Amino acid sequence: MISFWRRAAKGKGGMAALPPTGSNCFLSINLLKDHQKPATSCIQIAAQNFSLFYQLCGLLSSPTMLLKSLLSFLLLTGTAVMTAAQQKNLKLLSYNIRNGKGMDNQTDYDRTVAVLKKADPHVMALQEVDSITGRSKGVDVLSLLAEKTGMHGVYGAAINYNGGRYGVGILSGEKPLQHYTVPLPGREEQRVLLVAEFSDYVIFCTHLSLTAEDRLASIAVVNRQAEGFTKPIYLLGDLNAEPSSTFLRELKKSWTLLSDESPTFPAPKPNKCIDYILSRNSQMKNSVAMVIDEPLASDHRPVMVEMEE
Repeated sequence: MISFWRRAAKGKGGMAALPPTGSNCFLSINLLKDHQKPATSCIQIAAQNFSLFYQLCGLLSSPTMLLKSLLSFLLLTGTAVMTAAQQKNLKLLSYNIRNGKGMDNQTDYDRTVAVLKKADPHVMALQEVDSITGRSKGVDVLSLLAEKTGMHGVYGAAINYNGGRYGVGILSGEKPLQHYTVPLPGREEQRVLLVAEFSDYVIFCTHLSLTAEDRLASIAVVNRQAEGFTKPIYLLGDLNAEPSSTFLRELKKSWTLLSDESPTFPAPKPNKCIDYILSRNSQMKNSVAMVIDEPLASDHRPVMVEMEE
């Protein structure tokens, strides 16, 4: 836990002599492992660190060094406790961004970024994302959003479009362990399921067909992919179906709805809910479920949930 940059040497009378330095940089408190502990061990973290600090106090002869070390202890232990607690929360967002084209018919990626940053989720599932198309003027939209938000991005192309590709994407603070795509039915256009596995959970992102039969057929494909994981799985996307639909009733036989059923479309004055977040294998409980009040940046409003254990 405590490592000396310069080892204390035994002085006269068997007392430990600290390195001759005028600052408290003679030691570093390594809390990396503590940062990875769950919130239930926060008290243990503080207790362990205080015990070590108390032992260290016997070595400090300078009041200034004692004060500096005390401040370091409080700062680092507080950081460990806060980080451990934060790891027990998970905030997810689903947003059909319409490739950054707002209700004013202006394509403004900075405006999209502002919406994402303000929501500040751990993971964002995005739909209607262009990659190097004529419509996007050669911009790889997901890569641009990843760069501007400081997140990792993975892309799932559904179709070739306008000289490039068109599909869905996931942005995340944590880098995925793996990601892949699975084709889904879509008679008006091919659809896709993007799967990204993380250390503690799996994210499914999709934008389902406008045709009811295709949506129903997609359930079996999605569920087959889910059967390959024992981790919690979160399904996010524009499902193009309202809460009272046969599709949603069938989907909820194997998935738990996390988002509420407030209207998400069209963005200026939404009158129907077609964007959702659902879970499977998860023991976390909802603390927040909301549709974000954003009437301009896209034709859909973002959906967000926050969960905690």
